[in-house]
Amino acid sequence: MKKIAIFIVMLCLLCCPISAYAAELSDSTASSGAVISAEVPSTHTLTVTGFDPVMASIRHYDFADAAKDTPFYKEIIPAMLDYFETEHYVFTHGWIPSIPNRDKSYSYISSWREADREQWNQARWFNGMDAAQTADENKTIVCGHWHTSYGHSKYEHKGTEFGEDADFSPYYGPGIIAIDACTAFSGKVNCLVIED
Repeated sequence: MKKIAIFIVMLCLLCCPISAYAAELSDSTASSGAVISAEVPSTHTLTVTGFDPVMASIRHYDFADAAKDTPFYKEIIPAMLDYFETEHYVFTHGWIPSIPNRDKSYSYISSWREADREQWNQARWFNGMDAAQTADENKTIVCGHWHTSYGHSKYEHKGTEFGEDADFSPYYGPGIIAIDACTAFSGKVNCLVIED
């Protein structure tokens, strides 16, 4: 068995087409099932575009245009997949292609692996914690996109979504592990180490 560190890429600004990035780890890296939840100091930022807040206040700065001139936009995003699958898990950004219903539930599509581009574009924005309630997938789906405090609040009745009692730790439910810590709000990042 190989250990796989999973990082769900949450790219709201760039609306990237994927989802999961997996990196094989050596056996000594971490134990299976380990959860790493780290505080992100407000003084640390990820520089994707060379954004300079001082210069931005002096001259017009267009983040979207600047982002298009980075290796991230030119090389990494085009190389991404809609999902990554192992023996027991499916890793994706929002959810697997399903049919959204008017009552905010989802109807499972057993042939989701053959979904077309439009179905994946739509599934990328689904709330996996809601979709998991009606899913009939044999594997656990590990996803992000929707803040885990939603699942803890709605399905576990534990805390509020954004109050002082909000829980942004990974959400574990039947057929789902959601890991979006809503980093911009919570200052936390969730990372799982899964052996499969």
